[in-house]
Amino acid sequence: MRLCAPQVVQMVLTNSSFMLIGGLINYFGVNASAAAGAVTKIWNFTVLAGQAMMAAMITMTAQNYPRKAYERILKALGAGCMLVTAVAAVITLLCELSPEWMLSLFTDEQAVVESGIRYLRFFAIGFIVENIMFCMFGTLTGAGHTMVPFCCAVISAYLVRYLLAWVFSRMTALGFDGIAIAYSIAPFISCAICSVFIASGRWKKPRIKVS
Repeated sequence: MRLCAPQVVQMVLTNSSFMLIGGLINYFGVNASAAAGAVTKIWNFTVLAGQAMMAAMITMTAQNYPRKAYERILKALGAGCMLVTAVAAVITLLCELSPEWMLSLFTDEQAVVESGIRYLRFFAIGFIVENIMFCMFGTLTGAGHTMVPFCCAVISAYLVRYLLAWVFSRMTALGFDGIAIAYSIAPFISCAICSVFIASGRWKKPRIKVS
């Protein structure tokens, strides 16, 4: 329970934050909502690599952690990060260079496409870092330090993503695009926290004792 509970709460809080942000998006009308939906589908496809690698890192870390094969774990983390970076970089380039085409894969409404062009470009800035974040989450989860991804998720979901989305969309001239900017900033914060924790070596200290 000590390991699983943070993950369960993390998923609930993260998904609830998406619902709250959906309320902010609806404020900008039907076209903006449809554009955000199309961008979300692109995002869902983009993070598949990171989520798959997270599952692989959990297994790999859990198998090597009891043997204290820390260098092997870090080597696998580095390889995983490079792989997901390559995948995410391709999609990011497509989103930045040809956002109209990417959006047209999910909608044929020209007004929706036009509403989503800038939104997608801002949103895609965080694609690479978010995939790397999932790799780090996998390593820390496999090592039993589930509270670190949990804290990252809470901070990025509410203190960064939702709070900044509200401020940017309601208090500045960014409007709808401000929500995408908030989305792209969030994974940078999580990655920074995970990087500091891993670099400190504290992840090598077991969270539970196995007799």
